[in-house]
Amino acid sequence: MKIVDLWMIVDERLRWLRWRWRRLQVANRWGTEALAGAPRLFGNAIPKAGSHLLHQVLLGFAAIGPFVDPGMPPVNRDVANRKRDQKGILAQLSAMQPGDIRYGYLVA
Repeated sequence: MKIVDLWMIVDERLRWLRWRWRRLQVANRWGTEALAGAPRLFGNAIPKAGSHLLHQVLLGFAAIGPFVDPGMPPVNRDVANRKRDQKGILAQLSAMQPGDIRYGYLVA
């Protein structure tokens, strides 16, 4: 296994740990009931059509309610910016919990 590949595995695991930590912080601030009752927010973006603005708008929800910025790349990309297959995308979407904010570039 290459060092770069090993680093990507470690980086992705650290991102998941950070996501869990952020969920704990949001639960402490807003309450576990509020977080559990919050909807999952997903923004479907189109490349070169304001996707950065969409991402910023979605992250604004974390300032006004019990929402979690996971600090993850788009659901269709991994931490090395490689495309995920459909199974990987579905795994990312299925992993979303109440209050999570994610975005991606998905074809309908």
